[in-house]
Amino acid sequence: MHGSRHPTSIVFRDSLSEFSGAGQATVIGVHHKANIFHAALANALHAAVDAFCDTHAEAIIHPSAPVMAAALALAELQRVQGRDLVLAMALGLEAACRISKAISVTPARGSIGWLQTGVAGGIGAAVAAGALLGLDAQRMAAAMGIAASLAGGLRVSMGTMTTPLVHAQGAETGLRAACLAKSGFTGPMDAIEAEHGFAQMFAVEPDLGHLTRGLGEHFETLALTYKAYPCGIVAHPIIDAALQLWSRPVDATAIERVEAHVHPSAAKLTGRQHPKDSNEAQFSLHHWVAVALIHGTARIADALPVRLTDPAVTALRERIEAVADASMAADAATLTATLRDGRKITIEVDHCKGSIRHPLSDADIEFKFQGLVASEHFDEAAITGIMRMCWHVSDLEDVGRLLQWH
Repeated sequence: MHGSRHPTSIVFRDSLSEFSGAGQATVIGVHHKANIFHAALANALHAAVDAFCDTHAEAIIHPSAPVMAAALALAELQRVQGRDLVLAMALGLEAACRISKAISVTPARGSIGWLQTGVAGGIGAAVAAGALLGLDAQRMAAAMGIAASLAGGLRVSMGTMTTPLVHAQGAETGLRAACLAKSGFTGPMDAIEAEHGFAQMFAVEPDLGHLTRGLGEHFETLALTYKAYPCGIVAHPIIDAALQLWSRPVDATAIERVEAHVHPSAAKLTGRQHPKDSNEAQFSLHHWVAVALIHGTARIADALPVRLTDPAVTALRERIEAVADASMAADAATLTATLRDGRKITIEVDHCKGSIRHPLSDADIEFKFQGLVASEHFDEAAITGIMRMCWHVSDLEDVGRLLQWH
C-alpha cells in the first residue's frame, strides 16, 4: 500500500497506466484495475520500491515481490482458495531461492553485478503462476525455461527507479511465461543446467547441488528474513549499532568521527556517502547511521528530501567512515564513535534485528504492516481485519477477498 505513493510508483503510473489494458486484477494502493500482466508488474514495483521487502539470508534475493504479485494477479482473475495460493507461493519462493543459491552461494561463485531478484525472481513467479494454472511437469519446465531465458537485472541500477522495476519485471515475466506454457508455447526444457543455460551464464562457477540438496526436507523459504529498516539489508547491522549508541544517549553533536566496521558487501553496496535522492539513500549506510545517531530512527520518512538535506545529517555523514572488514559476518557490525573530548565508544552487533538469529517477532511484523498500510482509507478495525485474513489466508475460500479491502 505505502509503496504505491512513492515518487517512482507515480512516475510509473503516469507513464504506463493508459496502456494497462482491461481491468482484470487490482493494482493495490490505487483505485485502478489492469490486465493481469500490468497488475503484477505494478504490484511488484509497489512492494519493492521502499526497499522494505523480504530477503533470503544467504542469496540476498527478495523473492516475495515478484512471486506474490504474479500469483495474486492470477488468483484474482480465477477463483483461488487460500490453501492453493499458499502452496503456489511456497513452490515459487522455494524455486527462486534455490536457483539464486545455485549461482551465488558457496561453493557457487557468482557475479555481484547481477541483481538476484531480477535474475531468479521471474522463474519463481513462473512456478507460482504455473501451480495455480495446473501446469503438468512438461509445461512447468517450459514455463521455467521461458522465464529463465528472459532473466536479467544489473546492479548498476541500484539507487535509481530501475531497481524496483527489475523486481517487477520478474513478476510480469514469470506470469507471462506460465500463461504461454499453458497454451503449449515451448521453452528450453533444461534451461537451468544446460550448456549456455541459466546457471552457466549467470555464475562464474555454479553449484547445481543447491537446486536439489535436501529437496522436500529442507526448505529455503524458511531462510527468508524480514527487514527492520527500509534500505539495503547489508546496512542493517550498522544501523542497529547506531540506534544503540543513540539510546545511551550520546549527543550527536559531540561526535568527532565514526568508524563503521562492516562486512565487505555492505561497504561496497551501501557506500554512498552523500545520496542525492531517496532512491540513492536506500543504499547509503552513511545516511542511515547519521539519521540514527541524530534522531534515533530508521524509517521510510528518513529517506525523504527533508532528511537528506538536513544540515546536521549532512555534516555527520561527512564524519562517517565505512570500513570493509572481512572478519565481519554479514549480519554483524562494529561502530566506534570518537567524541570531541577524546573518549571512544564502541558498539558491537553480532546479529542484527531481522536476521535469522534475531528475527522479527509476529508483533514486529504487525507493527511494520500497520505503518505501511495506515492512511486515510483504513481505520484501525480495517487494518486489524486485513491482518487477520493475512495470518489465516489458507482458510480463505476466495483469495480475492484480500483485495476487497482496497
